[in-house]
Amino acid sequence: MSLPNIRNIFSPKIVQGMWSSKYSKKLNFELPERFKGTIVEKWANYWKQLVIDYKEMVIDTCKHMFQHPLKTSIYTGVGATTYFLCKHNPDFADFEKSFQNSKNLLILVAEPCQNPVSADHIRSLERYINQNVVRRLSLGVISFIWIDNYDKDCSLYKATCEYLKPPYKTFKERVIDVGFLDKYWILDEQMKDYDVNF
Repeated sequence: MSLPNIRNIFSPKIVQGMWSSKYSKKLNFELPERFKGTIVEKWANYWKQLVIDYKEMVIDTCKHMFQHPLKTSIYTGVGATTYFLCKHNPDFADFEKSFQNSKNLLILVAEPCQNPVSADHIRSLERYINQNVVRRLSLGVISFIWIDNYDKDCSLYKATCEYLKPPYKTFKERVIDVGFLDKYWILDEQMKDYDVNF
């Protein structure tokens, strides 16, 4: 049995026909006489016009999609990719979990056998976390873990003054990790061969 052509199934004419057959009767209803001239009639007309506007938007969108298939494919691909990356953008809890797991792995290794690079990185992260100066900046599809000057609960003038905040030009130097696709990559890189001390 041959499958129907998907272009024919979702063509603008068929979409318009399906809409007309299904909703035309519902949109052409008439209110009882007692509601005419009242706020009920105004609300009914408002929602009826809103449905008609959305119907025309759907039909016009289908027409545009079939007239420009390449453009539609590109937009769909970009939108789907962006959605996927946003869903897999790690948050601060993921960073804390990754740090704790890495720390636990390192503790299981005798200190003389620990990789000094991994050990120094874990100690630095532990110090920053204890000082409560670790911050996360999310750009939707990617996250940056960076170091602030003060604890967020600190009420000193230097910590609260807007003009003494860390300048944007130093942000690159403050970034200690990058989160992307459910993983913090710098921490993962620093933990390679964590049990090899040479």
